[in-house]
Amino acid sequence: MISGTFGRIGCIVLVTAAWPFLVRAEKEPAQASSSFRLTDCIDVNLGFKIKCSPKWEKEVKPQSLMLIIKGRPRHIVTATVTRFDESNVTLAELTPLKLQNTFQYADNFKVGPSRVDGRKALVVLAQPAYFPHVQFIDYFTVHNRRLFRINFSVNTKNLFDKYKDLFGEMIRSFEFLEEEAADASPAEKGEEEDVTESSVER
Repeated sequence: MISGTFGRIGCIVLVTAAWPFLVRAEKEPAQASSSFRLTDCIDVNLGFKIKCSPKWEKEVKPQSLMLIIKGRPRHIVTATVTRFDESNVTLAELTPLKLQNTFQYADNFKVGPSRVDGRKALVVLAQPAYFPHVQFIDYFTVHNRRLFRINFSVNTKNLFDKYKDLFGEMIRSFEFLEEEAADASPAEKGEEEDVTESSVER
């Protein structure tokens, strides 16, 4: 299991209808960004490829790759893919409470079902608890029994809409390089039941 502690939460709403760009990212063909010339970026170590600009700076770590889309002091935009070491993680373990405490989301974040590379995924729209001026959109999926997080981050959050189409194009382009293992769980193969939309208020 991924590490994290449990605690109190405020209001958590699980919806997708309020995010038309998230639905579009799943159902519409990719549209080229007018601001960036994108090509395939391949990370052999983590085993994926994603559209990116060759001009973006990259921060490479053993378990993650950060693409720095904008790096100005007051205008930072990044895309980060992280693979977690823990094996046999399932999406069912990523309850709203677990997500908030593990990834330190502020209250009133939104969670819903999605797809990444044709497999089941969760998508989260949130602000970090200690950086309310930052906007996140996170995708979580499982490949070969390991959890992947694809994080798009915009500082400041009022500029988030400017990058929605770019993020949508990038998440549509995301592909794992290796085929799913023969012993992968039904959830990894996209056969698990859809995540039920609901709301929880506390």
